[in-house]
Amino acid sequence: MHDDYRPTCERMCQRIAEANGKLDGLIAESHTVTPEIEAALKEWALLQNDCRQAMLQHVYAVSAEMSVEDGKRYVKMATARIVTPGMAHASLLAH
Repeated sequence: MHDDYRPTCERMCQRIAEANGKLDGLIAESHTVTPEIEAALKEWALLQNDCRQAMLQHVYAVSAEMSVEDGKRYVKMATARIVTPGMAHASLLAH
């Protein structure tokens, strides 16, 4: 299941990386918060949210394939990483 989810994760990571680059460029060119920076921040936040939601759906799908006890433990472990800034999710996919 993790291998099947990997392309989705990679696409999300690419979109987030692009949003980061755009935001970094705008910030570097400015001395104040501009409407463009505000829009880029909103775009970045939406992408982060979309990524977390997709990952949570994946986590629930994986947990549904496990025993109840293992599924609960996996959800607890995985959601701690999902809500953490930076989403150390790559380590989830490596398991």
